[in-house]
Amino acid sequence: MTYKIVKRDGFDAIDPPVSVELFKRLIRSLKKEDEFSTLHHGLIHAHRKALRKRTGSRSNRSREAPVFRSMMLEFVATPRVEVMLALMGREVAWSQQGVWRALLDTWNTDCERVLMRWAASRDAVVLREVGVIAAQSGSKRMVPVVQRLMDHTDLRVVRSTIFGARLSRGNASHQYKRTMLRLVTPYIDGSRALKPSDDAWEVVNEALELPRSLFPKQAWSILTSPSVLRPDNPAVADIVWDLCECRDEFPPRSRKPIPAELLWRVFEAARDRKVVELRSRDAESCMGFSLILAAEVDPHRSRHEATSILKSRKPSPLSTPLLRDAAKRALRACQGVPELSEVVARFHRDEKRWKGDALNVLRAHEFAQEVIQDGFDLYFHNTGEHWLAAHHGLVLLKQKRAARLLSQGAKIVFGSQTRRRATNAAAVRAWDSLPDAKRRCVEHMEDEAQTFAPSVFPAAEKYVQAHAKLFR
Repeated sequence: MTYKIVKRDGFDAIDPPVSVELFKRLIRSLKKEDEFSTLHHGLIHAHRKALRKRTGSRSNRSREAPVFRSMMLEFVATPRVEVMLALMGREVAWSQQGVWRALLDTWNTDCERVLMRWAASRDAVVLREVGVIAAQSGSKRMVPVVQRLMDHTDLRVVRSTIFGARLSRGNASHQYKRTMLRLVTPYIDGSRALKPSDDAWEVVNEALELPRSLFPKQAWSILTSPSVLRPDNPAVADIVWDLCECRDEFPPRSRKPIPAELLWRVFEAARDRKVVELRSRDAESCMGFSLILAAEVDPHRSRHEATSILKSRKPSPLSTPLLRDAAKRALRACQGVPELSEVVARFHRDEKRWKGDALNVLRAHEFAQEVIQDGFDLYFHNTGEHWLAAHHGLVLLKQKRAARLLSQGAKIVFGSQTRRRATNAAAVRAWDSLPDAKRRCVEHMEDEAQTFAPSVFPAAEKYVQAHAKLFR
């Protein structure tokens, strides 16, 4: 039996349409991995197309959708597909993920029956796939499977299962989420012993992400509780990093002050090398970030400890670049000087509150980020309406060559309308309607822009430190 993947109404589909029985025979005839992959993509897009079909003026699921769904169940239920999955040996088996994700939208006992069959496998690659899907399903009947996989000896299986639990927030009840948090807690509070390794570190990192995914309002209190924030917890280095570097990702009202005695206990244990290190240099990281956090609740001692670190001479253990950088950040925090990363995060969260020179400097920083990430030409398409503020900011930062280049590019893109306050829609229209010759002129400026952009970041950081009142 032959088939092909064709484009229909913008979606790939299987041609000719086949029945479930013929589809079973089709699967048995496949021999190569690329044949499985091709069939997989055609099946997914055909199912999506069937769901998008319209009857009259109302959108509903067509009669084809259940047929394609049955085909997907046959696809994942076929033993040969499981063997192919095991042979692939990938971290996450993407040839199966698409089918399972489509089935999650209409999860029922048939899906659970197939997944239970997979869960009986002894192959770790297969169990990683089972862990992701079982935990993501949000089904109470899959909890025993999830619990068994979270206690698996292969930490990559554990990590995949926790990852799936994080993704369950849209499918699961509050009780199911509480169950997932209970199962992951041993990796958060350190009650589950882990030998130092990269896999152990990845499991801990995935576990620390789960409270923020499922319980964002309680995540801060969970990670700062005395049972979690303690020196003998193997996850403590990653916890203090999370609290310090990702604090803007926690809801502002949930961020209560961390008890100073907890932070100093961690700091002292790290200084004496009495913390469990899942990776090298975890003690330095733990010491540095706990010092930065302590600056908010105990600035007097933080200033003393930071000064001691900066005065230490080589080859002292306190003279490492990581610790010296943390000590400088702690001193700035004691003086009420905000970090540029925190200011940028607050800017993206609420752009309307910023005005004057502070807004111009942040627009200049935004320009440099856009140039490095997407390119000089796409800056005018993405956020080109703010080019004038970015230009003023570059002048304030004494980045005259970058300011001149931005002005030249804006003149080409916007022409005589360069001084008008444009909207994003107007900027997009201006870029899309640009003649090819002018577009090439802007694209030729790319190399020069990439040379100037990196120097904007240190200049912006110095400006924020010198004008702290504008950015608080």
